[in-house]
Amino acid sequence: MPELPEVETLKLQLQPKLVGKTIKSVFFHPDFGNTLRFRNKLDLESLLPGRRITEINRLGKYLIITLNDNNYLVFHLKIYGRLITNNSFSPPADHTHRFSLSLDDGTTLRFFDKSNIADIRLLSEDEVQEISSKLGPEPFSLGADDFHPIVTSAKLPRIKDTILDQSLIAGVGNIYADEALFKAKISPLRKPAELNTQESADLLRSIQEVLQSGIDHGGTSIESYYDTQGAPGQNQKYLVCYGQGGKPCPVCKNPIVQTEIAGRRTHYCATCQPESQLSLFG
Repeated sequence: MPELPEVETLKLQLQPKLVGKTIKSVFFHPDFGNTLRFRNKLDLESLLPGRRITEINRLGKYLIITLNDNNYLVFHLKIYGRLITNNSFSPPADHTHRFSLSLDDGTTLRFFDKSNIADIRLLSEDEVQEISSKLGPEPFSLGADDFHPIVTSAKLPRIKDTILDQSLIAGVGNIYADEALFKAKISPLRKPAELNTQESADLLRSIQEVLQSGIDHGGTSIESYYDTQGAPGQNQKYLVCYGQGGKPCPVCKNPIVQTEIAGRRTHYCATCQPESQLSLFG
C-alpha cells in the first residue's frame, strides 16, 4: 500500500502538471457508473468539467486535489491504485481504468486499480476536515516531547501496532514501520508503555529518517507502487530489514525474523531488537 513517501512523491509530481489547469472532460469506467464513491447521486461527468485545479496536497496517505468551487477530489490508493499522467503507459492487464480527468492543456490524469477497492471521493471542505480530525499528527510535525506521550499512552498491545495506527500517527505504513523499528533497535513486539524517553526519541528520529529516505528515492516499489510516469520508486534498494526474512542482519549477521503481527508481515532482528530491554532512562 502506498505510504506517506509514495503519496508525497505523487503530490510533488502532480503539482506542476495539474495546478492551474481546467478540467475539460471526465471518464468513468461503465462498470462503476459516472459517480464517485460515497456521493452516488452526483453526475460528475457533468459537474467536474470547467472546474479549475487550484492545489494538490497530501493528508496522511490521502492525496487531495482542490477545485476552485471549494470541493475536493480525494484519493486513497489502498493497495493497487495508480495515478498516471504518462499517456504512453500501459497498465498491467489485471488493472481497470476506472477514471480519468482530461485537462485544457492536453494533460490526462488516469486512475487504475487492480482490486477496485481504492477510494475516490468528491468532498466538501467540512468533509475533508472530518477526515483530518480522525488522523493523528504527521511524524515530521512532531518533536520528541510530543511523540513520547502519544506512544506511551497508547492502549495497543505492541509498539508496531501503535505507530501504524493512523489515528495516533498519520502516514506510517508497514514497510517504514519495520525499517524505523530496526533503525531504533526496538522490537516490534515491545509494549508501547515500556518505552523510555530516549527510546521514543530514537524511534521518532528513525521514523522521520526512513520516511525522508522514501521521499528522496521516489517511494518504495515492492509489489504495486508506481509513480505518475508509470516508473517504480527506488527506495526498495535501500531497505535493510523489511523483506529480508532469513537473510543476515546487516549489523549482527544473525538471520532476520519474518513473522506476522496483527495480520501484517513483520521483519526484525531478535538480537538487535530484543523484546525485553533494560530501561536506563526515565
